[in-house]
Amino acid sequence: MRVTVDIPDREWWRIASVADLRGQKVDEMVAQIALGLAHPDPVRRLHAVGMTDAQIASETGLLLGTIAARRRKLGLPPNKKRSTIRKRDAA
Repeated sequence: MRVTVDIPDREWWRIASVADLRGQKVDEMVAQIALGLAHPDPVRRLHAVGMTDAQIASETGLLLGTIAARRRKLGLPPNKKRSTIRKRDAA
C-alpha cells in the first residue's frame, strides 16, 4: 500500500538517522513509528505491542509499580494478559 506523509525536513533526517543506526529502511522506521513500535520510551513501545505491566517490568528490569505509574502518567490503559489455555466446559 502506498501512503503519502508530509514530514518536516528536520524530522525526516532524524528518522533517517535512527533508521540508519538500526540498519533499517526509512519506510520501515516510519511504519514502526506509526504503530508505536519505535517509540524511545520503553513503556510506551512495549505497551504498544500488547505487553502487560508485569511483562514490561520483566523486560526492562524496572519495578512493576514503576511501570504501572509510568503507564498511567502516559494515559495508557492496562493491557490484559492473554491466556492461551482454555478452560474446559463442565460436562
